[in-house]
Formats: sequence, structure tokens, C-alpha cells
Amino acid sequence: MPFGLFANPVGGNPPHPSVEPRVLSLIGRAIVKAWELIRTTPPAGFNLGSATEDQITTALHNTLVNRVLYPRLVRGFTRDLFRVAREPKVWAYDESSLDKMPDLFFYLISDREVAFPDQDGLFAECKPVDAAHAAGGHYCDKGLWRFVKGEYAWTMREGMMIGYAVTGYRLPDKLKAALAAGDRGTRMPVTSGPSAIPRTADSHYCQRPYASTHSRPFRYRNGDAAPPTVIRHMWLARD
Repeated sequence: MPFGLFANPVGGNPPHPSVEPRVLSLIGRAIVKAWELIRTTPPAGFNLGSATEDQITTALHNTLVNRVLYPRLVRGFTRDLFRVAREPKVWAYDESSLDKMPDLFFYLISDREVAFPDQDGLFAECKPVDAAHAAGGHYCDKGLWRFVKGEYAWTMREGMMIGYAVTGYRLPDKLKAALAAGDRGTRMPVTSGPSAIPRTADSHYCQRPYASTHSRPFRYRNGDAAPPTVIRHMWLARD
């Protein structure tokens, strides 16, 4: 039975309030700064061009925490407001799985009154995007779709997809084409357009910020339908 194991310590029901655009923008700036550091002063022995998905995500997480968050390199992105975890275990909306592991989770440390404080934050899934990892069959079907069906961020109104993209795979063209293919696992795209993720002058770090909105088919324990989720897409250039 859904929610059978996890009592709500606060009361009320999801969804949680939307994350403020300025908070989303702040997280975006922190990711951009971390990517800049990875490209210009990478960890010892790390090669961005040949690294695997897990190796890149590990480097991104470590850089975000150890070289951006704690040294306070991005104004406002501080440890009294954020924690960043890699692959924390979370449960699906219906408890059908208790060990879903989003690539990154930005915990919000605040006085927000929410139904599930341990699931209050920005969930991010990271995927390579290249000839071997299509925007539709890999990035959407194995990443974005997890937000739509309630495996990730079911308490939240938004989530993030991070693409490790190579030349020729840039936002929004590849993503728009994948979203237009209605039976590719993304299904039900409602709208798309600019996101709150910041633009940068250097195309190595962020390619044309973009967001897509998707209906979600599940219901909460009180019978309310889950609201649409807004997914912010951030594609980072590997080359």
C-alpha cells in the first residue's frame, strides 16, 4: 500500500511548494562554476573526453562540494542553505522501490513547511548525450521518464536533467526532436521554453537553457493528482 512504511512527520500532503526561481538559478550557477573548474583544472588523472558517465558525475559532485560549496565560490551557494549528495537512496511515490538513486540531490536547508522534508530539494539526473547515447532513447527514456512516472522528485514540482554533450548534440534541437516523438518514454510533454538556469558567455559550460513541462499519471495518498513537473535541462559540453 502506498506510504505504508513512511509516516509523514510534518503533516499535510505533497506536492511541496515550488522551488523559487532564484534558488534554481543559484544551483545552476554553482554547476556552471564546477564545470568550469573541471575543464580548466581537472582532478589529477581525470580526462573529461574519455571519462565514463559515473566518473564525470563523481567529479561533478566532488567539485561542487569540495571546490564550490565549502569555499563559497558562488555567492549564496553556501552550506547553511544547501547539501549536495550523490546517489542518495530515495523511494518511489508508491513505495514500489525503496532504493532509487538520482545522480545528484541538492537538499534545501530551510524553514519550508513541507510534507516530506527528507525529499525536499532539487533532484538531478545526469546522462551523456552523443552518438551512442541518444537524446530520446537514453537521455529521455532512461532519465527524464523517471521524473514523469514518480520514481524521482514525486514530492516536488520540478527537477533537473544534466546532459554531458559532445559537438553536434546541443540544446534545444536534439531535445525538442526527442520530446516531439510522443511514444519515446517521455510522453505527455505539455510545454517547453526557456528555463531559470543562467546563461553564460562560454558555450563550454551551458548550452541554451531550456525547460519542459510534463504531466504525471500518478496520484497522492489523498487521491489528489500529482501536478505537472517542470524539468530544467542543462547540457554541459564535453569537448
